[in-house]
Amino acid sequence: MRETVQLFTRIDQRRGGGHARAAVVQYLSSDVAGYLRASYTDDGVRQGMFSTAGELAYLAGWMAFDNSEHAIAQQYFAVAVKLAAEADDAPLAAHILRAMAHQAVDLGHHRQAVRIAEASLDGRRYDQASPRERSLIGVVHARALAVDGQRTAASRALLRAETDLAAATPGDDEPGRVFFFGEASLAHETACTLRDMGELPAATREFQCSVRTRKAG
Repeated sequence: MRETVQLFTRIDQRRGGGHARAAVVQYLSSDVAGYLRASYTDDGVRQGMFSTAGELAYLAGWMAFDNSEHAIAQQYFAVAVKLAAEADDAPLAAHILRAMAHQAVDLGHHRQAVRIAEASLDGRRYDQASPRERSLIGVVHARALAVDGQRTAASRALLRAETDLAAATPGDDEPGRVFFFGEASLAHETACTLRDMGELPAATREFQCSVRTRKAG
């Protein structure tokens, strides 16, 4: 099941939310729903199953978000958060809340974006995440703060996101859901944050850095 989720994740990250979404939803509503109704004598196996199901529900939500189907995305994100909680998977919960904060930023719900982003950083959610995932969570927090007019806090959040990504190494034990996030992605999100803070020259430099880094990769 985890291998199937990883396959769907890579398709989404390479080709966008319009591809494979029907297959994701079908797999989630049929096979995965059956797995979740099963009885497990091993708590670790049960938690792993719920964690993987949470990743798949998150992916269905992200694909809907990518297609601007926001109400559907929110429904899947809500299910995904519950599954992550059932699995006691704090980093996954952080990742899903990060996506919800990103959506709130895009929809112009600034205060809500800050509240959700701060929840993604709470306690074990941030502390147990890999450095790369911490950086992703953190830069979305920065974006939420920026659109809410909290410039100083947004600048601090950007610095922390940069520090976290710098701490990531090839040997890190990190989930496949964050393999796409590197220097180019951080530069792009940083540029968006700076743009929303009104720092247009700095934002332009970061956008250019993002393009150069992607081409180099």
